[in-house]
Amino acid sequence: MVQPTSVSYTVYGLSRLDTKPSLSQIGRAPASALSTEDETSNLASLSIAQKLLFVENNQESLAINNANKGISFTQTADRALDQTVSAITELRALAVQATADSLSDDDRDDLQAKADKLIKEINEIAATTFDGKALFDGSLDSINFQLGSNASDTLSLVPLRADAVGLGLQQGELQTVSDRAELLQTQQGTQGIQEGDADVGDITEFKIKLENVALSDDINIADVEYGGRIGVIRDTDKLTDQFSDDYGSGIAKSAAERINDIRKQGQIDFKNIFASAETSFSASDIQSGDFSGTVNSAKGVAVKRGSIANGDLVINGFKVGATAFLDDDGSGNLAKAINELQDKTGVSASVSSAGELSLAAADGRDIVVSTSSKDVTNLIFGGNDNRFSDKFSNLRVTGKVTLTSEQDLTFFGAASETLGLNDFSVSGTKKNKSVDSDISTTDFSSVSNANAAITSIDEALGQVRNYKVTLQQAEDQFKATFNSTNLDLNTRSVSKLVSNLTQNLFKNLTSTSLTAQANVDSQSTLFFLRT
Repeated sequence: MVQPTSVSYTVYGLSRLDTKPSLSQIGRAPASALSTEDETSNLASLSIAQKLLFVENNQESLAINNANKGISFTQTADRALDQTVSAITELRALAVQATADSLSDDDRDDLQAKADKLIKEINEIAATTFDGKALFDGSLDSINFQLGSNASDTLSLVPLRADAVGLGLQQGELQTVSDRAELLQTQQGTQGIQEGDADVGDITEFKIKLENVALSDDINIADVEYGGRIGVIRDTDKLTDQFSDDYGSGIAKSAAERINDIRKQGQIDFKNIFASAETSFSASDIQSGDFSGTVNSAKGVAVKRGSIANGDLVINGFKVGATAFLDDDGSGNLAKAINELQDKTGVSASVSSAGELSLAAADGRDIVVSTSSKDVTNLIFGGNDNRFSDKFSNLRVTGKVTLTSEQDLTFFGAASETLGLNDFSVSGTKKNKSVDSDISTTDFSSVSNANAAITSIDEALGQVRNYKVTLQQAEDQFKATFNSTNLDLNTRSVSKLVSNLTQNLFKNLTSTSLTAQANVDSQSTLFFLRT
């Protein structure tokens, strides 16, 4: 890959001319006749004012030219990404076709050939250049614009890597997956599954180090410069109160958001680190010690034929409506009733081929589940076979953090334990394992692969569309510089003062001449005054 670099463009606004003389005082000579020294002084002042006007007009020209360059950049980038969106949309249409069971091998080969052509096109678009620099192939660390005369007047963009490797479900070549985030300092049962409140501390130290970075340069995501400590919601009731500011929160979700925010802020070491969080829950995850009852793991976990009343099952504070369902939820009624609340709970439901109900929160928020009785618990989660000895009462489930990068990651700090990134011997966790979930690996050889491709393609579309919004915001700032009211006012102010100065100077010079003439010939003077 091309060594990443940064590009800077200077877009000047008008500088403050703090050392310039007060034009309000220039040219204000008394009505009496001016001496030669006065005339010379006023002419010098007029020359200074004219030079100031020239300087400010020149700066105005620079501001307009460089703001235009910024606008050209955003428009060039936006047009390129329009082409990327078009190609990805076509790729998605092919993926949908590839989900059909009836396709022959030849049909799939044909769809794959078309997909490969689109992927090549996406890579070519990513090589679009501006001022000789490729915009979206990953070769740029940052693009910086100086919008004014002050050092703080800077607009920095972290370029989107918009080739086929950079777009998709999860960017990067290596993937690390945590265990569930901790709820209790003293572990009981399954980590990250527990009734009641949490007692772990806030995240104050979680450091990430890339393999080619010195240990002293690791980054603590809880440093003040990145937003400070990440609060852990210990009161579970806050997660079930839709009117609480903490509703929809989660330990894994908060950590993933912070990591992504650091990358978006332009932290160079994080430019290729991407984080996500996801929470999942099913009956087979629960052990004795996770809730007030006990678990007989020899019993089944499939959904059994039956019905529930409104509120027998509560997810994240919302009551699932009354519904009847078949064994293994064969009619899909139970999953449908849960999914109808997804826009409120953030939780979706599905049933496995073995008939086990699974709940998932794609954003990594904690899931809180309650059931009205032991019978309801076993009907839905226990195969109607007394797997569970009691109901669930605010059973809280945390998410897992997934990190991808192009280099090995190492984790330090007390919060690495809280985030489940301290023990990679746990089943389901992994550290720095190869991953190929970007759209460059789009595969239509089977229905399952086509479905996986759709998920990754949808993520790619979201990434590009979100970045187009960023470009539009940048363009608005460039246009604001171009149309700066202060720039217009400053220019008009100087021009008006110079005009007033010239008029005053002319009047004073005229007064001097007339007075001198009157001393010689009063009749001629009266003639000039009448004229």
